[in-house]
Amino acid sequence: DRPNPGLVGGYLSYVKEKGVKNHEVKGFVYSDALEQYTLTGQNPSWKPLQEILKKTIDFPWFYGLGISSTAFIDAGANSSQELAFTLNKVTDYIEHLSVDLSVAQVFKEVHLILGIAGDYFFEIAKVRACRLAVDEVARCYGIKDVSIPVLSTNSCWSKSLYDPYVNMLRNTTEAMSAILGGCDGVLIKPHNSTFDEATDFGHRIALNISNLLKDESYFDKVSDPAGGSYYLDNLTEQLLNKTIEIFQQVEKEGGFIAAFEKNIIQKSIAETKAKKEGEIATRKKVFVGSNKYPNLLESIPHQKADEKASKTHGFDLLQPQRGIAGFEKLRQEIQRMETRIGKRPQVYLACFGNLAMRKARASFASDFFGTAGFDIMGEFFFDTIEEAVQKSANSMADIVVICASDQDYATDGASFAKSFKAQNQDKELVLAGYPADIIDELKTAGVDSFIHIKTNAIEALTEYQNKVMAKA
Repeated sequence: DRPNPGLVGGYLSYVKEKGVKNHEVKGFVYSDALEQYTLTGQNPSWKPLQEILKKTIDFPWFYGLGISSTAFIDAGANSSQELAFTLNKVTDYIEHLSVDLSVAQVFKEVHLILGIAGDYFFEIAKVRACRLAVDEVARCYGIKDVSIPVLSTNSCWSKSLYDPYVNMLRNTTEAMSAILGGCDGVLIKPHNSTFDEATDFGHRIALNISNLLKDESYFDKVSDPAGGSYYLDNLTEQLLNKTIEIFQQVEKEGGFIAAFEKNIIQKSIAETKAKKEGEIATRKKVFVGSNKYPNLLESIPHQKADEKASKTHGFDLLQPQRGIAGFEKLRQEIQRMETRIGKRPQVYLACFGNLAMRKARASFASDFFGTAGFDIMGEFFFDTIEEAVQKSANSMADIVVICASDQDYATDGASFAKSFKAQNQDKELVLAGYPADIIDELKTAGVDSFIHIKTNAIEALTEYQNKVMAKA
């Protein structure tokens, strides 16, 4: 929404009428017009913001310029980009608002709202680096002894639609990292706020996280609990240096608005987002309950797909999302298929050979296909190859996964594939693992594809999903 000086003025007049002294009024106005600009393309209204600052300037603990970083982090930015672009917004605000007010007065009105992601130690270092970076920017304006309050709040990026109660744990660790980093306040959102209207229960749990950290973990008893940690000090310094580097690059382009209109900021975030999504797709970055250890029986009502970011005035808009959205989309598609034809794609795990390896690879395959909502028929163990081939080929499964050791693959993999394809050409035959020395032999014998720890799960599962749907 656009800034509303009338509302702010009315509130401040009201508290004064009630006898509240100026220094007793505490809070801030969430007035980040540039955040709306990045999300909707709506041009900032500078005049209302100027009017708000004129009203709040006499209230030392009530800030008229609440500036948020959450749009960046929810669009896929990393910590240094998030801090740098937020500071670039600060300098643009100063440029446009220091008309009737001095630069120092505008700076005094800034209140930062930092998003919190799931990288625990990076989030601790981020809050610490933020304060140092603010000091660096303030010195450029000749301002000393600056003290800008920081409110930390949970990000959308780190949450999940499936197994949503894990979001409670994510909220807790995120709040911990923000407090240890030295934020002035924490706003914990309900665990289901990214995909549903929050319930009383969700609000209660969110509030209780703060109460537990304060009253049972005593997080409010030490001013700088992270102080003296070499790792965190080093991480803070690295983050600060990278933040300043990115900040300077944007300033050279003419500032935040100019760089945004050239798509420089969007392209930078998109590159980082692609790397993050690659780590999520290969399950290097784990989201418990979503891309690893899924609840195979869980079914979530169909969610309306987020609208894609569009162009306005020739530049891209930021598109907030959950980082795990790719896997969520796959599971939603499987659920729609189940509604349409009455069943989900079925996966049969044909296990033989070495006991330890066949069990490990069966668990891997179950986890792999389960993240997309496939129906895992079970882990079936056989003493002979012939029995494994016969049972799996004649099963109701859409996909059969061979689960054994590399040594078993070398001796029996090709014969399994040949016998299987001789009995059933319609089923997709997948091998769990990647025995590099015999890949070509296995493919020639009839293995259609391979799944392993380096597989891009989203790409592979999308392909399996499409093949099964084409036959449905």
